Amino acid sequence: MSSGIVIRALTGRDDPSFEQAAACVATAFYNPKHTVLSSHSVVGGRYDLWPYLSRGMVGSCALNGGVFVAIEREEGGSEQVVGVICWDGPGLQPRFEDDPDWKTFVSKGREDPRWIDWFEGKYKDTYAAFAAVSVPSGADSLERYCIEVLGVRPTHHRRGIGSKLINTVVDLVRKEKNPEAAVVWVVTSEGTRAYESCGFKVTSSLFMPSPWGDFKYDALAWKRNP
Repeated sequence: MSSGIVIRALTGRDDPSFEQAAACVATAFYNPKHTVLSSHSVVGGRYDLWPYLSRGMVGSCALNGGVFVAIEREEGGSEQVVGVICWDGPGLQPRFEDDPDWKTFVSKGREDPRWIDWFEGKYKDTYAAFAAVSVPSGADSLERYCIEVLGVRPTHHRRGIGSKLINTVVDLVRKEKNPEAAVVWVVTSEGTRAYESCGFKVTSSLFMPSPWGDFKYDALAWKRNP
């Protein structure tokens, strides 16, 4: 029997919950039917790359950004990571290209021409153009917060875990001293309802091309009132 959900920061790759956090992200976005353009689609159909992408995302943000995990504690003392949110902000920019698992993801992806055409072509170009018109403080500005990924285990959906993780980041932004930086931005193709319930508003929408069809992306932002 569960004794409740606790939210805490992940301190890095040496954190005892790191492996569970990476596995939670992988499980949350596993969608082989591609009914939505989830982060899983970034692997370009190469499912063997997904574990490297998940670990690279969590590892990079834990080192040069921020990661919060939702932990379910059992009465017997065991713990399970059931939700993860990776974010960055002013002075906290993850360097994905330096992460060992991200490097593996990219190097293995480049072995497949389909992956190169999708990830290094259509995906990057379209995403950059989308960001340029949807980030409140500008796509190139580092004076803002960004949610890189939010994932909750499918077995724990509809329990408010995603909202708790989002609000943990929002609470940080509420304390931001620079009013120009008091913005949280996210681009997502799923989970929009959770963000809207936390006060985010859609700033732009786009159907992005992919190998599996065109799927809708929404950019959402939360901005602290003056």
